[in-house]
Amino acid sequence: MTDKYDGSTGCLEGAPAFCGVLTTGAELQREAEACRRCAALAFGRAPRAGDVPAFGLEHLRDCDAAAAAERGLACVLMSGGHSTAEGMTAYTEPCFLPKDHPLASGGRRLLVYTGDSWREVEASSEESLTGGAGPEGEAECDNSIDVHPYYIRFSGDSGGWLDIVTRERMGEGVVTMPVSVKAMHNWASHAVKFDPEVFFARLIK
Repeated sequence: MTDKYDGSTGCLEGAPAFCGVLTTGAELQREAEACRRCAALAFGRAPRAGDVPAFGLEHLRDCDAAAAAERGLACVLMSGGHSTAEGMTAYTEPCFLPKDHPLASGGRRLLVYTGDSWREVEASSEESLTGGAGPEGEAECDNSIDVHPYYIRFSGDSGGWLDIVTRERMGEGVVTMPVSVKAMHNWASHAVKFDPEVFFARLIK
Protein backbone atom coordinates (compact mmCIF):
# COMPACT_ATOMS: atom_id res chain seq x y z
CA MET A 1 0.00 0.00 0.00
CA THR A 2 2.58 2.57 1.08
CA ASP A 3 6.12 2.61 2.35
CA LYS A 4 4.91 4.51 5.39
CA TYR A 5 1.35 4.75 6.64
CA ASP A 6 -0.80 5.09 9.71
CA GLY A 7 -3.22 2.21 9.65
CA SER A 8 -6.27 0.64 11.19
CA THR A 9 -7.13 -3.01 10.85
CA GLY A 10 -10.55 -4.41 11.48
CA CYS A 11 -13.49 -6.60 10.63
CA LEU A 12 -16.22 -4.57 8.98
CA GLU A 13 -19.86 -5.61 8.58
CA GLY A 14 -19.04 -9.19 9.54
CA ALA A 15 -16.32 -9.64 6.91
CA PRO A 16 -12.67 -9.13 7.74
CA ALA A 17 -11.67 -5.79 6.24
CA PHE A 18 -8.51 -3.78 6.69
CA CYS A 19 -7.79 -0.16 5.91
CA GLY A 20 -4.85 2.19 5.99
CA VAL A 21 -5.41 5.90 6.48
CA LEU A 22 -2.83 7.24 4.08
CA THR A 23 -0.41 10.06 4.73
CA THR A 24 -0.37 13.01 2.32
CA GLY A 25 1.87 12.45 -0.67
CA ALA A 26 2.54 8.81 0.23
CA GLU A 27 3.71 6.41 -2.45
CA LEU A 28 0.77 4.25 -3.59
CA GLN A 29 2.51 1.36 -5.34
CA ARG A 30 2.11 -1.58 -2.98
CA GLU A 31 -1.64 -2.08 -2.53
CA ALA A 32 -1.65 -5.76 -3.44
CA GLU A 33 1.21 -6.65 -1.12
CA ALA A 34 -0.45 -4.79 1.75
CA CYS A 35 -3.67 -6.69 1.03
CA ARG A 36 -1.83 -10.01 1.18
CA ARG A 37 -0.28 -9.06 4.49
CA CYS A 38 -3.62 -7.97 5.93
CA ALA A 39 -5.18 -11.24 4.82
CA ALA A 40 -2.32 -13.13 6.44
CA LEU A 41 -2.89 -11.20 9.66
CA ALA A 42 -6.58 -12.14 9.68
CA PHE A 43 -6.40 -15.75 8.56
CA GLY A 44 -2.85 -16.90 9.25
CA ARG A 45 -2.21 -17.51 5.54
CA ALA A 46 -2.06 -15.36 2.42
CA PRO A 47 -3.30 -15.71 -1.16
CA ARG A 48 -0.79 -15.75 -3.99
CA ALA A 49 0.41 -12.30 -5.03
CA GLY A 50 -1.10 -12.51 -8.51
CA ASP A 51 -4.54 -13.40 -7.15
CA VAL A 52 -5.19 -10.09 -5.38
CA PRO A 53 -7.19 -7.49 -7.37
CA ALA A 54 -5.85 -4.12 -6.21
CA PHE A 55 -7.05 -0.61 -6.97
CA GLY A 56 -5.42 2.29 -5.16
CA LEU A 57 -5.75 6.02 -4.60
CA GLU A 58 -3.37 7.12 -7.34
CA HIS A 59 -6.29 8.41 -9.44
CA LEU A 60 -8.04 10.26 -6.60
CA ARG A 61 -8.57 13.85 -7.76
CA ASP A 62 -9.58 17.09 -6.01
CA CYS A 63 -13.07 16.75 -7.49
CA ASP A 64 -13.46 13.32 -5.87
CA ALA A 65 -12.23 14.56 -2.50
CA ALA A 66 -14.58 17.56 -2.73
CA ALA A 67 -17.57 15.35 -3.57
CA ALA A 68 -16.76 13.15 -0.56
CA ALA A 69 -16.24 16.13 1.76
CA GLU A 70 -19.66 17.55 0.83
CA ARG A 71 -21.18 14.37 2.24
CA GLY A 72 -18.94 14.31 5.33
CA LEU A 73 -16.91 11.37 4.05
CA ALA A 74 -13.21 10.54 4.37
CA CYS A 75 -11.24 8.43 1.89
CA VAL A 76 -9.20 5.43 3.00
CA LEU A 77 -7.63 2.48 1.25
CA MET A 78 -9.30 -0.72 2.40
CA SER A 79 -8.37 -4.36 1.94
CA GLY A 80 -10.93 -7.11 2.43
CA GLY A 81 -10.60 -10.85 2.63
CA HIS A 82 -12.73 -13.96 2.93
CA SER A 83 -11.71 -17.37 4.18
CA THR A 84 -13.76 -20.17 2.60
CA ALA A 85 -13.71 -23.95 2.39
CA GLU A 86 -12.08 -23.64 -1.04
CA GLY A 87 -9.36 -21.27 0.15
CA MET A 88 -9.43 -17.51 0.50
CA THR A 89 -9.89 -14.34 -1.52
CA ALA A 90 -8.65 -10.80 -0.99
CA TYR A 91 -8.91 -7.41 -2.68
CA THR A 92 -7.93 -3.79 -2.15
CA GLU A 93 -10.00 -0.73 -3.08
CA PRO A 94 -10.57 2.90 -2.07
CA CYS A 95 -13.44 3.54 0.31
CA PHE A 96 -15.46 6.64 1.26
CA LEU A 97 -16.82 6.41 4.81
CA PRO A 98 -18.07 8.85 7.46
CA LYS A 99 -15.30 10.90 9.07
CA ASP A 100 -16.45 9.75 12.52
CA HIS A 101 -16.38 6.06 11.52
CA PRO A 102 -13.92 4.03 13.65
CA LEU A 103 -11.96 2.97 10.57
CA ALA A 104 -11.47 6.57 9.39
CA SER A 105 -9.36 7.66 12.34
CA GLY A 106 -6.21 5.57 11.89
CA GLY A 107 -4.30 4.37 14.91
CA ARG A 108 -2.88 0.98 15.72
CA ARG A 109 -5.97 -0.89 16.77
CA LEU A 110 -7.71 -4.04 15.65
CA LEU A 111 -11.46 -3.42 15.43
CA VAL A 112 -13.34 -6.71 15.59
CA TYR A 113 -16.95 -6.46 14.39
CA THR A 114 -19.58 -9.04 15.31
CA GLY A 115 -23.08 -8.12 14.21
CA ASP A 116 -23.79 -4.59 15.44
CA SER A 117 -21.15 -4.62 18.17
CA TRP A 118 -17.41 -4.12 18.02
CA ARG A 119 -14.43 -4.22 20.34
CA GLU A 120 -10.92 -2.81 20.13
CA VAL A 121 -7.66 -4.70 20.56
CA GLU A 122 -4.40 -2.77 20.72
CA ALA A 123 -1.95 -3.94 18.04
CA SER A 124 1.27 -5.01 19.73
CA SER A 125 3.66 -3.36 17.26
CA GLU A 126 4.08 -1.79 13.83
CA GLU A 127 5.04 -5.26 12.62
CA SER A 128 1.60 -6.60 13.54
CA LEU A 129 0.07 -4.13 11.07
CA THR A 130 2.37 -5.08 8.22
CA GLY A 131 2.28 -8.85 8.16
CA GLY A 132 4.13 -10.01 11.27
CA ALA A 133 2.71 -11.86 14.25
CA GLY A 134 -0.23 -10.02 15.73
CA PRO A 135 -3.91 -10.19 16.67
CA GLU A 136 -6.24 -12.17 14.44
CA GLY A 137 -9.78 -11.29 13.40
CA GLU A 138 -12.41 -13.92 12.63
CA ALA A 139 -16.01 -13.52 11.57
CA GLU A 140 -18.85 -15.29 9.85
CA CYS A 141 -19.22 -14.05 6.29
CA ASP A 142 -21.19 -14.81 3.14
CA ASN A 143 -21.41 -13.53 -0.42
CA SER A 144 -23.97 -10.85 0.41
CA ILE A 145 -21.49 -8.96 2.58
CA ASP A 146 -19.39 -7.80 -0.37
CA VAL A 147 -22.23 -5.89 -2.07
CA HIS A 148 -22.07 -2.10 -1.77
CA PRO A 149 -22.83 1.15 -3.59
CA TYR A 150 -19.81 2.72 -5.29
CA TYR A 151 -18.74 6.21 -6.30
CA ILE A 152 -17.34 6.12 -9.86
CA ARG A 153 -15.73 8.85 -11.97
CA PHE A 154 -15.32 7.62 -15.54
CA SER A 155 -15.15 9.36 -18.92
CA GLY A 156 -14.86 6.44 -21.33
CA ASP A 157 -17.17 3.83 -22.86
CA SER A 158 -18.65 1.77 -20.03
CA GLY A 159 -20.25 -0.73 -22.37
CA GLY A 160 -23.62 0.25 -20.92
CA TRP A 161 -22.89 -1.23 -17.48
CA LEU A 162 -22.47 2.12 -15.75
CA ASP A 163 -25.77 3.41 -17.16
CA ILE A 164 -27.57 0.35 -15.82
CA VAL A 165 -26.19 0.56 -12.27
CA THR A 166 -26.14 4.37 -11.79
CA ARG A 167 -28.48 5.60 -9.05
CA GLU A 168 -27.52 9.30 -8.73
CA ARG A 169 -24.83 11.85 -9.52
CA MET A 170 -22.15 12.83 -6.99
CA GLY A 171 -19.97 15.73 -8.06
CA GLU A 172 -18.22 14.76 -11.30
CA GLY A 173 -18.99 11.10 -10.69
CA VAL A 174 -21.98 8.88 -10.05
CA VAL A 175 -23.22 6.68 -7.22
CA THR A 176 -24.24 3.17 -8.17
CA MET A 177 -26.88 0.93 -6.71
CA PRO A 178 -25.33 -1.83 -4.57
CA VAL A 179 -23.12 -4.06 -6.71
CA SER A 180 -20.75 -6.88 -5.82
CA VAL A 181 -17.04 -6.34 -5.30
CA LYS A 182 -16.39 -8.92 -8.02
CA ALA A 183 -18.59 -7.10 -10.55
CA MET A 184 -17.01 -3.74 -9.68
CA HIS A 185 -13.45 -4.99 -9.99
CA ASN A 186 -14.19 -6.86 -13.22
CA TRP A 187 -15.68 -3.71 -14.74
CA ALA A 188 -12.84 -1.49 -13.49
CA SER A 189 -10.22 -3.84 -14.97
CA HIS A 190 -11.95 -3.38 -18.33
CA ALA A 191 -12.73 0.34 -17.90
CA VAL A 192 -9.12 1.38 -17.30
CA LYS A 193 -8.40 0.52 -20.95
CA PHE A 194 -10.83 3.27 -22.02
CA ASP A 195 -10.12 5.78 -19.25
CA PRO A 196 -6.71 5.35 -17.55
CA GLU A 197 -7.80 7.91 -14.91
CA VAL A 198 -10.94 6.03 -13.85
CA PHE A 199 -11.51 6.19 -10.09
CA PHE A 200 -13.95 4.35 -7.88
CA ALA A 201 -14.53 4.07 -4.15
CA ARG A 202 -16.79 1.86 -2.10
CA LEU A 203 -19.39 3.86 -0.15
CA ILE A 204 -20.09 3.14 3.51
CA LYS A 205 -22.75 5.18 5.30
